[in-house]
Amino acid sequence: MEIHFLNNDAIDKKAWDECLLNSPGYELYMQASYLDAVFPAWKALVVGDYAAVFPIFEKKILHWKLLRQPLFTGPCTITGQDQKAVKKLKDYIPGFLMSYHYIDVNLLNDLPDLIPALKKNTRKYQQLKIPTDGFLDNGLKRNFKKATQAGIESICNLTTKEFIQYIEEHLLAQHKALNKKGVKLLTKIIDLKDSFNGECVGIKNRDGEIQAGQFFLKGYNKIYIILSYSTKEGRKNSALHALQIKLINQHLVPGGILHFGGSNIERIAEYNHNYGANDILYWRITKKRFPFNYL
Repeated sequence: MEIHFLNNDAIDKKAWDECLLNSPGYELYMQASYLDAVFPAWKALVVGDYAAVFPIFEKKILHWKLLRQPLFTGPCTITGQDQKAVKKLKDYIPGFLMSYHYIDVNLLNDLPDLIPALKKNTRKYQQLKIPTDGFLDNGLKRNFKKATQAGIESICNLTTKEFIQYIEEHLLAQHKALNKKGVKLLTKIIDLKDSFNGECVGIKNRDGEIQAGQFFLKGYNKIYIILSYSTKEGRKNSALHALQIKLINQHLVPGGILHFGGSNIERIAEYNHNYGANDILYWRITKKRFPFNYL
């Protein structure tokens, strides 16, 4: 089986997604339609007839080749059912990456041990596997009751304009990725959400005021959270807890996976831990031999 390095227009997106969906532990943010939204020029390493795949986020500036993780995506890994193909690609990737002048990507920890020449920093995200006996401990039950008593119960769909407005009002100063460029990309992604099974929802109080919102991807018994926010009143009344619990009950059954998108900020990680989520480690891989400040 040969390894092919394909430009975006040469990728069979249907075959890519089939490889993804038939592989254990696939990530929703690696589906072709979502990658098309966040990084339209993404390329791919493909073994044989899509026996194993890996996305490449390449950009060129003059003769310099750069790799950088797109905003609103999680750590990537090799995907495929054929273990020989997966191993072939795993052996190939270290040498392939060394041809780049600038690298700043996130990889799950089954790859970086093969890349000793690159700088590696351990990072984490949080993931909840829905247990058979339920996930609501006494603390979550109290928070859900608090929201209900405050009249925060009704879930509604949010337009792109509504969600972005709330993000700019309640989250912009706290989220370093949400500069003008990040907000522009987020707006584009939400506009395209129907192409990759995304949802943008909020939860209202009894006066019809939005108290919390969330943009997420959904798949078969899986949710990947892209971004959430809560208003000042919503935080006081545990609105985001109520919204998250309702979405879990609506979309997931025991064994399902809620991927929080993760955080290395302890207070956010602790919020995710409140649901019973566990830390999943990954690596940030960097190489910077580039004469300019690439942003």
